[in-house]
Amino acid sequence: MGDKKGIRRFGDCWIPMDETLAHASVDVRVEYGRDPHHIAEAEYKAIARALRAAVEPDPRVGGIPSTKGVL
Repeated sequence: MGDKKGIRRFGDCWIPMDETLAHASVDVRVEYGRDPHHIAEAEYKAIARALRAAVEPDPRVGGIPSTKGVL
């Protein structure tokens, strides 16, 4: 992500602001599906796409997307 200038940010995400947080967890709601293997594949793919969208450059953003100027 380099200096983090011009990246997107999640707009709908709750993250605790605890500096000592050692682990992260992700909650995924599965609306439907029968095959656990395919459900797990879909969950991983959805998380990967969300992370990619969160860090890809956004031409509408100039500078670091933070109110404090640091990310």
